[in-house]
Amino acid sequence: MLEKEAADLFREALHFEEVGNKLAASQIYEQLLHYFPARSSVLINLSENYISLKNDERLKELLPKLEVIQHPLAKLNAGTIYYNQQKRNIALEFFQKAFDLDPNNQEILQSLAVCLFKLKKPQLAAEFAEKLAYLSTSPIDFGRAAYYYASACDWPNELRIRNLTTSIFPFFGISRNLYEHQNLSDAEAYAPKEKVSLALNFDSYVGLHDLNSHKLRIGYLCGEFREHATLKLLISVFEHHAHETFEVFYFDNGISDNSIYRQRLEATSGTIISIRDKSDAYVLAEIKRLKIDLLINLNGYFGNGRNELFFERAAPIQVSYLGYPATLGHPNIDYLIADSVTIPDENLHYFTERIYRLPLCYQPNDDKRPKARPTTREKYGLPEGLFIFCCLNNSYKLTRDTFEAWATILQKSVNTSLLLLADNDDAKRNIIEAAEAFNVGDRICFIERLPTLDYVDLLSLCDLFLDTFPYNAHTTASDALWAGTPILTMPGETFPSRVAHSLILRAGLDAELYVASSRQDYISKALFLTENPQIVEKSKAFMRTKIDIEGGFVDMLTYTKHLEEAYISMFQTYLKEWKKNGQ
Repeated sequence: MLEKEAADLFREALHFEEVGNKLAASQIYEQLLHYFPARSSVLINLSENYISLKNDERLKELLPKLEVIQHPLAKLNAGTIYYNQQKRNIALEFFQKAFDLDPNNQEILQSLAVCLFKLKKPQLAAEFAEKLAYLSTSPIDFGRAAYYYASACDWPNELRIRNLTTSIFPFFGISRNLYEHQNLSDAEAYAPKEKVSLALNFDSYVGLHDLNSHKLRIGYLCGEFREHATLKLLISVFEHHAHETFEVFYFDNGISDNSIYRQRLEATSGTIISIRDKSDAYVLAEIKRLKIDLLINLNGYFGNGRNELFFERAAPIQVSYLGYPATLGHPNIDYLIADSVTIPDENLHYFTERIYRLPLCYQPNDDKRPKARPTTREKYGLPEGLFIFCCLNNSYKLTRDTFEAWATILQKSVNTSLLLLADNDDAKRNIIEAAEAFNVGDRICFIERLPTLDYVDLLSLCDLFLDTFPYNAHTTASDALWAGTPILTMPGETFPSRVAHSLILRAGLDAELYVASSRQDYISKALFLTENPQIVEKSKAFMRTKIDIEGGFVDMLTYTKHLEEAYISMFQTYLKEWKKNGQ
């Protein structure tokens, strides 16, 4: 092939890339590669397109050639391939090589920061993320940098970023925003700006049917169908679904870990469809081919979700549920499932979704979950003879104000200790430094992440779970209650700040004891409970009875029935509106 002909083909491939036709572009690059097998520009562009198209098999073949090219984008693409293979340490090496070749490339900086964060190095991740933010001037990049600093419990740098510039990163924002209108504003600024009216989609959907003669088709889309908080909460719903009425599909954007939870999911009558390595176009077509009536978003702005599919209107009815406790700020998310505690009437207008409130509490649970086993504090290195506070929330939920409240409680109490999760070495180091400034460094101990059974046992050894604010413990709160450990919480104005309150009420604990009205009340209640340990023990005995005799805090058969009633109601409302629009 002549160089001129090759140049013309290369320009044609670039044109296809510009208009979004990566498959056509890749076909041309493959043709060029046949004639120029070592041409760097072709290998770099081809691999970039295949990364977008999730063509993992071809990328494996291209990887050895990419690795030896001394170009920053070749190193970046090689790192991305390794990252997608879950080989993050190798990916980090290539991202670092790419950075060394081009330290101001924004895509390289973002990849480097994300990889470092996933490798539990949030302090260094934050520094690269901040460098990116100053180059891009993007509020989202500043928000991500603040989130990484928060995950390291580096509160001075977190606050510096948040105070100096506008930052928008909804997943982190809901852990700091005090008011629901702030969560709405962040979500609307973050969501794609293209507004697709629901009415435009009525006549494009051909799967509408009569519930009297067809099953309602439910699709759950999630990146965490493994031993993860989301599946641990939802597994009993999947097991109890009325499959004579519903046909269930699990669109899996993650990987199987072969855990007991994954095995239980695979044993249900629902169909698992792996989409992790599938393009958006493919998944959209598959959802429409299966005539999914309701598509449930279990991620929102967290984890391994695929929000783009929802924003493109993959199904006629789209629901945000469980994974993200705030509005997604996009008109194509039709419903959000909550309860009357987490979203009271006065907050309804701060959500772009219609709110469907389940009775009592929105959060499901596993009715087969393990109970706490007899164990000892010695096994986990916990101090004997002390009143042990604990908080095993992720480190980013811990604010400076919350920590200072805890330090005050430790200062004013005797024979107490605080157990925290050793989420990462950076957070542990910064927490110890902050504790020493309050002269309570010797009162704090840490525990590494544990397997599920040991984790529940550990919680049962603690006396009182100190909740974070404004982002409560959610799944962790259920874990604590299930272990028989009461929670002290301080609800605020937002959904994420009111979940523990909802769970406490469902568990039947006395809100006068365990729900604080202010920061000072939170401190006072904690001190009162340390001085009256018999009250805490009475609460623990009450919860053990609920678990041992009654089987827990929620009847999952009834809960699942209520959830199914919600789905049917959403579908019937859709049909009424569809007919009203003259379809």
